[in-house]
Amino acid sequence: MTIIFSHNKKLLDRLTIATLQLDDYKRREQQMLADLGHAGQEIATLARKVGQLQEDNQKLISQRIALLQIINQDVGLPS
Repeated sequence: MTIIFSHNKKLLDRLTIATLQLDDYKRREQQMLADLGHAGQEIATLARKVGQLQEDNQKLISQRIALLQIINQDVGLPS
């Protein structure tokens, strides 16, 4: 009888440890998912900023071309 109780106690201890480990894994998984969500939001923000910078850059290129054309006309050089 004592052997059975001892064996059951060992099994219960192992089950308790496994349950604690599983809870820890679940907690870490939730934290990683939260971190990934935050990283995804940051990536989206950076992508929007890159898009805006590309638009701004294109506008500056167009302005530069227009200014060069004006300068060339004033100087009398072909565009």
